[in-house]
Amino acid sequence: FTILIDTAMFSQKESLRFILWNADQLKLLDNTASCVISYNPESQQEEIHCPEGVEYFEMNPEEIIISLQEIRDSVTFETDHISVGERYRLLINGLGSDNCNTTSASIEGTTRKADVVIENIQWATTLMACL
Repeated sequence: FTILIDTAMFSQKESLRFILWNADQLKLLDNTASCVISYNPESQQEEIHCPEGVEYFEMNPEEIIISLQEIRDSVTFETDHISVGERYRLLINGLGSDNCNTTSASIEGTTRKADVVIENIQWATTLMACL
């Protein structure tokens, strides 16, 4: 994966997180989308509730963390987590340039060749009141 990054959008003292799901994990996510995770204050534990016939599975997507200081105009990383012709979802997030809000993007696609280049990303930034 090679991803074009506008580093001015991010805090220069932080890192970017790249979280990558493969086709099998996306299928499990689709199958368990109707499950609800809630917190039980009495037991102080999370509880998972799924409709009848749906089994919840814990997801462990691949996570890559790269310091923003290591990124110029783009970042490149390799993965054996995704094969050519496979569907994927990539979430990128990091602390915004205001050192308060989070800037992120989610990209879904299917790999067409071994080298995937992602550009023209639609970024979103949270709008918290920062002090």
